[in-house]
Amino acid sequence: MFIDRPLCDAVAQISINKMESFASQNLTNTAWSLAVLGFRNKQLMEKVVAEVSKIVTELIPQEVANLAWCCGKIGFVDVVFLEAIARQSISIIHEFVTQDLSNTVWTCATLLEISPALLAAISHQSVQKLPLFLNQELSNSA
Repeated sequence: MFIDRPLCDAVAQISINKMESFASQNLTNTAWSLAVLGFRNKQLMEKVVAEVSKIVTELIPQEVANLAWCCGKIGFVDVVFLEAIARQSISIIHEFVTQDLSNTVWTCATLLEISPALLAAISHQSVQKLPLFLNQELSNSA
């Protein structure tokens, strides 16, 4: 995949400068979109973490799952942040759709950051929703 490094660097810098005014969806979409490209920028992720940490208990399932996936995709490990994401995931796990469950468990496996409580919550919800899983979600969860 081609990455326009100058453009990604510029977007990262502007985003860092404006991030304090970002809504939660702006924060998660910024991290997600650059992770899709495989673009790694430690300063950007640290700023996302700092801002998300202020509002982590307000995140909806898709935002939590996307942030977790982003960390897994680019190999970004911040144990305190991942623990906060795990706590929020557990508190709203009943709202997770199958893709949220699949992406979150994939992240745990990819980063080797295992929260036993989170894995138990994912397992419980996944068993209940297993007939709804798409093929890709099943393979990501195996």
